[in-house]
Amino acid sequence: MHQGPISNSNNLYSVQRIHDDNVNGNNFSITPSGLKYYTLIITPNDYSQLVCSGNFTIDGLSSSWVYNSDYHPIGSGNACYPVNPPWHGSGVGQSTSFTTPHSYILKGGAGSNVCWGPNSNSGQNFTGNGTYRFNGPFEFDNSTYCDGAFLSQFSNPVTWRKIILMDIYENDQGTLINDLYDPATYSEDLEMWLQYMPDPSNPNFVPLEPTHNGYPKHIKAFIFPEYHPEVDLQARMDIDLDMDYVIDVLGCTDVSALNYDSFATVNDGSCTYAPAPLAMDPPVVTSDISSANHTVYTLLGIDGTTLGGPLDILVLNTLDISIPTPTGGTAPYEDFNIESVIDNLNPNGVYGQNNAPPSEVYLIDDTLSTLDPSDPSGLTYLDAVLNRLPINTNIYLGVNPGTYSFGKVILEIAHDPANSPNNGALHEISIEISAEDDAGGNVTAAPLVIDILSQY
Repeated sequence: MHQGPISNSNNLYSVQRIHDDNVNGNNFSITPSGLKYYTLIITPNDYSQLVCSGNFTIDGLSSSWVYNSDYHPIGSGNACYPVNPPWHGSGVGQSTSFTTPHSYILKGGAGSNVCWGPNSNSGQNFTGNGTYRFNGPFEFDNSTYCDGAFLSQFSNPVTWRKIILMDIYENDQGTLINDLYDPATYSEDLEMWLQYMPDPSNPNFVPLEPTHNGYPKHIKAFIFPEYHPEVDLQARMDIDLDMDYVIDVLGCTDVSALNYDSFATVNDGSCTYAPAPLAMDPPVVTSDISSANHTVYTLLGIDGTTLGGPLDILVLNTLDISIPTPTGGTAPYEDFNIESVIDNLNPNGVYGQNNAPPSEVYLIDDTLSTLDPSDPSGLTYLDAVLNRLPINTNIYLGVNPGTYSFGKVILEIAHDPANSPNNGALHEISIEISAEDDAGGNVTAAPLVIDILSQY
């Protein structure tokens, strides 16, 4: 007596029977309790699409699985939870869950791994129903039909009572992983079928076959037939299985993304994210501001007007700053501006005067000024053209200036070495920078405060 081949194919996988289908033959697989079954191999047609046990329904039925922490090896990972399949994750091409819901039980408590069950903190097993990822085995139970409608009809002598699906992987040395499990030679207790996955921390680690993309090489299906007690068996009988594979839904699986898709099961790389807030660090002084870079100049004229006599001034020879690139927002960044350059501690030129607006900072414009050719030291200006920086400076710097030089900064007018710094001296410079991003957002950095007073 033979049962017809239970094989089919679609664009994702092919099905092959690997055990003889003669139900009366001695080579038919039999469990220790005497249950007969036969085995199918479900093989992906290629490995660009995940084909795994947890995404199947059979005759409209979903599966169930049980994880018992008592059987988990001591010191091997987190005993309280089943190992994640290698295709689990939120990265591109990885799945976060199954496409079909199934019932599950986490149990234990009789062994050393007391995570679930009556001896655990919760005092009970953890039961649920959902798309929680797990390697299996997955069991499909057709008992309701076998014990009901199947007995009420008399045209079909055979159906199935139970089907077990098991994912089989292969490492890159050609060794099959989890292939030892079957109901006849290993155990009828599916709680003992603990899926193993290669552990990179193991010194004997062997990675999975890379061409499989971390997916199962194939799936083993153990089919347990059920025969009608009142219908004569035929020489050839067929079991029709409606094995539906629910294809993964591509989309963004990252819950932090703007376009997170709660229905997506595989991340296709389409996630988009809100930009981080636009921010910018203060500029940084890159030149020497110490007294070693201070020089005393003599002025004979200012801005085209001859003075009544020589006037000594103290000058910081160069003030250079580095302007950082903003972060966050929408790059590229543009429209950099120096918003203000002020003397915080010398309001209106009188140091210590309270409740007065900050004073301006004066620069010497060497491109317009004239040195006295009769002074070989080059320290005398016939005419010094001053650049008075207003409080709201608004110096446009363009796109990503990197560095900016103010040139010569006047520290004291007039300079008296015996009484330096004087009340009118420059004491503390504050420089404020702003920029825009490509979306029109504007950011102003915290001011750079330069302690000039300590440098005299």
